[in-house]
Amino acid sequence: MRGGEGRKGAAARTKHTDVSTAAGERSERARSATRCASRRGWGFGGVRRCSVRLINDSPELARVDLHVRYEGDDDPDKCTARKLARFDLVELHRSDRATPYGIVLNPHAERALSPADADLARENALVALDCSWESAGEKRFSLPGEHRALPYLVAGNPVNFGRPMRLTTVEAFAAALVVLGEPDHAERIMAKFTWGETFLDLNEEPLRRYAACADSGEIVDVQQEYLDR
Repeated sequence: MRGGEGRKGAAARTKHTDVSTAAGERSERARSATRCASRRGWGFGGVRRCSVRLINDSPELARVDLHVRYEGDDDPDKCTARKLARFDLVELHRSDRATPYGIVLNPHAERALSPADADLARENALVALDCSWESAGEKRFSLPGEHRALPYLVAGNPVNFGRPMRLTTVEAFAAALVVLGEPDHAERIMAKFTWGETFLDLNEEPLRRYAACADSGEIVDVQQEYLDR
């Protein structure tokens, strides 16, 4: 998988409002993400794009720990999780028991990931299941943690370029990090892939809007605009 998003999950049948977040409140992390996104040109019509190179490898940028439940059933040469692990950017786990508790990216989840999940992710971990899309059924997501679905995005990887909801593990992590207020961390992991900036460019507007939301209910509202197009 790709820890990615699904129409069933993110377009939840019932909106969930995060009670810990007052209506209209924006965290400093969301404001920070919006400022950084604006520098990249993540905005609406006519915003001039600025050139941002994906080069920063500073460890202090990585505030959310990234963990992968690794199934190993996909092509190892194309596995983005394995590549991230080679650079010590994620930690791979071979069993559910070994995988830490945290925010689990699950395309079948009933609640959408939102900036309101940032504290929980930083206090614990951000977790993705890495397996082939063919085997990424709902039963595979047995990991302990708070399960969240990514909202509507399109893939930038060469295999599924332009296809909605077909993200690689690194794309899922990068999208989640932007939503959680860590765009620099997202750029850091995408910099390891020649097509990494393509994913951020393709999704610059929705990522900016998702990062400015307060909770999952607002995420679902924004997502619906893209689903209705």
